[in-house]
Amino acid sequence: MGVVKALLLAIALLAIALTYTYALTPQMSALGLPLSIDAVEPPALMNLMHGEYWALELLKLSACVGLIKFCLRQNAG
Repeated sequence: MGVVKALLLAIALLAIALTYTYALTPQMSALGLPLSIDAVEPPALMNLMHGEYWALELLKLSACVGLIKFCLRQNAG
């Protein structure tokens, strides 16, 4: 993996963090705000957003693994 790919992975990690901060978290908070203790089930959109959150977490994990592999190869060679 070249330096360009490593840089792209790092940018992707930053983009995921920004997506969490400015898009996903505020929307999930707004959906959860009107829920009361008596609420039986969260809105379907909340479940969809949780799925998106975990998909981004898996993408972030794979990008981190790629960056670690790149760093290890650079240090070994």
